[in-house]
Amino acid sequence: QDLNARVQILSPQIQNTNKRPLEVLETAMSDFLNNRKWCGDELLATERIDCNFVINLKEWDGSSNFKAEAQIISSRPVFNSSYNTTLLSINDKNFDFSYSEGQPLDFSDQNFINNLSSMLAFYAYVIVGLDYDSFNKLGGTNYFNKAQDVLNNAQHAPFSGWKAFEGLRNRYWLVENITSKNFLPLREIIYDYHR
Repeated sequence: QDLNARVQILSPQIQNTNKRPLEVLETAMSDFLNNRKWCGDELLATERIDCNFVINLKEWDGSSNFKAEAQIISSRPVFNSSYNTTLLSINDKNFDFSYSEGQPLDFSDQNFINNLSSMLAFYAYVIVGLDYDSFNKLGGTNYFNKAQDVLNNAQHAPFSGWKAFEGLRNRYWLVENITSKNFLPLREIIYDYHR
């Protein structure tokens, strides 16, 4: 387990009085992120990457379909210091998914199974990649490539946020820019700053 992820689901616009399914969803998302191995190295409990997923539900049909936005933040301690710094802070406005209570969150690097697990895995790889970039110059490349694989597998999914033509602020452009040669100096600065 590589992440120390805290998941919070907010639902101020949802009128449904039974919030139990949302609590189950919150737990399922947290377990998916925290109980899975995202990187190849063995990390100590104190080395786990701190991150927050705040999901703001906009619509819920009362069953399994959710329209949401997500704020995803990750941070790490600065070397030889007593403070943390933010590595990722992004607002995903297309965090829509289907989930039924008790449904396992299955994920495969090889193909698209469902939108929720793919989005969570995509951001987990980006978070790990940025963390590795901050410890080793361009050290996160392998994990950005894994995020790219998740993106490629989701190209035929009926959900927004995965395609180039859906705007400039989505998952497609996030990984496209991170892996672009034009942004290599930014990735090197991440390392220089944290070391």
